[in-house]
Amino acid sequence: MFWVPQSGNIGIGLSIFSYAGTVQFGITIDKNIKADPASVMGHFRDSFAELLDAALHNSEQNTARAAS
Repeated sequence: MFWVPQSGNIGIGLSIFSYAGTVQFGITIDKNIKADPASVMGHFRDSFAELLDAALHNSEQNTARAAS
């Protein structure tokens, strides 16, 4: 797992690390911030899934365009 370095006034850090065909996500939250890390990662996971769907949809359109 890879963690975002925390310094200064940074209260929440998110990391994305890809290697060897895998993607790892990490989160660090200051204990004084009223945020649930699992909830934050859930929103992040949902957004990443939407991004993947958009990328796959765009890829399908490009493949269909190239075939015609």
